[in-house]
Amino acid sequence: MSIAYIRVQTNEGWFELKEEKASCWILQDIQVALKGQSAELEVEISAQTSAISRLQIGWVNRLPNQANLMGDAFERAYGDLAFAKIDSEKIFHWYFCASTAEASHCYGVKTRPNALCAWTVCAQSIDLWLDIRNGSEPLVLAGRTLEACTIVISDYQKASYEAVSDFCQKMVHQNVSYNETIIGYNDWYQAYGNNSEQLILESTDFIKSIWPASEQVKPWVVVDDGWQVAHSSQYNGGPWSDSNDKFVNMADLAEKIHARGARTGIWFRPLLTKEAMPEAQILHHQANQEVILDISHPDVLEKVAKDVKRISEWGYELIKHDFTTYDIFGCWGREMDLNYQQQVIHFYDKTKTTAEIINHFYDVIKNAAGSTIIMGCNTISHLSAEIFEIMRTGDDTSGKDFNRTRKMGVNTLAFRMPQHRIFYLSDADCVGITEDISWQDNKKWLDCLSTSGTPLFISCDPSKLDTQQINDLKLAIENALKISKSAIPLNWEADRLPQVWSTELGNQKFEWFELPRAFFNYI
Repeated sequence: MSIAYIRVQTNEGWFELKEEKASCWILQDIQVALKGQSAELEVEISAQTSAISRLQIGWVNRLPNQANLMGDAFERAYGDLAFAKIDSEKIFHWYFCASTAEASHCYGVKTRPNALCAWTVCAQSIDLWLDIRNGSEPLVLAGRTLEACTIVISDYQKASYEAVSDFCQKMVHQNVSYNETIIGYNDWYQAYGNNSEQLILESTDFIKSIWPASEQVKPWVVVDDGWQVAHSSQYNGGPWSDSNDKFVNMADLAEKIHARGARTGIWFRPLLTKEAMPEAQILHHQANQEVILDISHPDVLEKVAKDVKRISEWGYELIKHDFTTYDIFGCWGREMDLNYQQQVIHFYDKTKTTAEIINHFYDVIKNAAGSTIIMGCNTISHLSAEIFEIMRTGDDTSGKDFNRTRKMGVNTLAFRMPQHRIFYLSDADCVGITEDISWQDNKKWLDCLSTSGTPLFISCDPSKLDTQQINDLKLAIENALKISKSAIPLNWEADRLPQVWSTELGNQKFEWFELPRAFFNYI
């Protein structure tokens, strides 16, 4: 497919570039070079003095009229991924698939680009939008060449799930190398921040009690929000140097978990703090003297690296970092349009794109972690790929409302499954087991997760489980330990909450909505 036009947004407005020589588009000092074949094009942008905000690359839309389109989310999914007809206001972050009964057509960019990338489709055109701003400000490249992204386009004579899975392979530079089985316990939907060392150790004993005795793989125990020294019901930030009085010592707790035969994980929010910080290191001021740290400042990066190293040295083998996208942009992924942010962002480093700054931030976290596994939560999907071993790919499920679990969990699991073991291990979040959700409902989510081949985390108060629930949990863990292949949602084009899944244990059907018997008297 040949490109129909390239436009650029500067301080003066939007302007069209001219193709003055093959694959080189120019406007004054701005030059956009396209390198490679039409199926894989590297986009390079250079300029001397012009301040650039965005680039628009457009193709004539030759997709079949009957095609249904499905794309990705910017960070986590929010129960809103689905196939649908062309909608010119719909934004597809990173990639999309257009599917018909005969073929699938995929458009995307390779992972870890240096621009924030999104697609729109209307009846006339397909457009790729590259945001190369520095926060809220246009970027002056000052003579350097920005390798903005690599465009990937593929056509398939195969079903949409197989096409998207194959396309995810084409978007990565190399598959994620971490492929271990992740099964265990997380305290969040049991405690919602009101956790303690005693609760963690009792839960560790419980997960070990239902673990197959002969199994060599160890369960994980993840300490979620609530352990940090300044934690309260209104505050979940740092400092991250110590624990509060509900926890004696975080290093000692890690040792106790290890001694019980489990592996250790822990949660933290690296960019929110109450500490007194130099103004140059602050990105946003919050209420109650809380601040969001500026990840473009070298001293902030050093501080975050020290926090990660400290937690790793305490003995935690998995670090789950959270809220960084919200803290930088001031909004959740579901609220984002092509402007991305809902508050002004002035980075300390004015020389890089927002994507470059975030890519470097993620690299700092991973390098500081060493052999410790990193799980990103509220991290940016395409920038997390190939760098973090695990990503929480959807918004929170629930221990209180199964409607939320069904919406966030099932939809996320289905529509981001093609990324699993390619971008990262895709974690669709926990099974939150409480008395507020019927076991009849929650068991469906447990069974779906445990046969999916993705991480399985259980969150529960062991003292409130009955014999049936305990036996069901044992069977779910046994099943999850057997699974080596990803489940496939067989009817994902027709339903954003797929009911039928192909798994290694055979086809599984889940009736996510059960109608009362009286309903059938009317049909």
